[in-house]
Amino acid sequence: MLNALDRLKELGLGESRVVEATLTAERVVALDWARLADLMRGLVVEAGCELAGTQVQPDASVVFGMIEHPGTEWMKRVLVKLVAWNEWGAQAEQVEAFATEVRAARDARGILVAPAGFSPGAREAAGRHRIEMVDGVALTEALGRLPEGKREFLWGVATSGDAWTPSCPMCLGKLAPVQSHAMETVEAEEERMMFKDAIVADSVYCRRLRVVRGIEVQFLQQVRAMEMDIEGTVHGDLVCEGMLYLRPTAVVRGAVAAKGMTVEDGAQLLADVTVLRTALAPLVRTSVTWQWRCLSGEAVCAGVALEPHALSQDPS
Repeated sequence: MLNALDRLKELGLGESRVVEATLTAERVVALDWARLADLMRGLVVEAGCELAGTQVQPDASVVFGMIEHPGTEWMKRVLVKLVAWNEWGAQAEQVEAFATEVRAARDARGILVAPAGFSPGAREAAGRHRIEMVDGVALTEALGRLPEGKREFLWGVATSGDAWTPSCPMCLGKLAPVQSHAMETVEAEEERMMFKDAIVADSVYCRRLRVVRGIEVQFLQQVRAMEMDIEGTVHGDLVCEGMLYLRPTAVVRGAVAAKGMTVEDGAQLLADVTVLRTALAPLVRTSVTWQWRCLSGEAVCAGVALEPHALSQDPS
């Protein structure tokens, strides 16, 4: 893992570089985890502490050691952890796990960095285990307290080049967005009640559909329900896996497929009718998602999959 000075040398930059990205908490939270870790280590050095070894985990969490008041009688070992990319905000379980790591270290205190913040449960656990909490706002404030030259130096290094696309925790190359498609079962809503005139453009899948008396509804896509109770006027393609009840004021036009049907006197069924004799297959849809994946081709990188954050690029 590079620290801030190493990153600067790598980029061939000097302290006179003009900082283009204004320092805000939102931009700090949106940084690549590797850039954020560099920034944290730079703050440690500026605070007069010594850095120890750094470990990067496959989940893009980063753990490093630091020594406060080095060379004095007040010297203290500290374990610092940046939470995993997919856990950018800390919950109680992340704090508990880190507390175990801190206890395993000899005579050390712990600092947990969760850029997106800490849940109430995480704050309670941190207080109980005496874990110092640092979020994106606290990091921004720490940078803001530095002299202007040092602040611009560290922030300029952190935001040079592509600072927003996350890096691969295995090879440190930049990840790429990759889409995936999966079939998922659609869960039926409990009840859909139509109580005013409407044209419904979306598909409807529910346990019970009710259309009240005196209204007219046009469904542009198939309607599927376990039970239907119609009192008003309906236009569309209705598929009922159970009983379809047509009350005396009901008017139905289009196509109807139902397992069972009750048509009361006065109801008008002006539709093509099919009797369902077998159970229908579960309703499924294609789900499209994307993740940050490593395209290096290296075997160790094959399992790297980072979820997109709300801010996955420069939030300018």
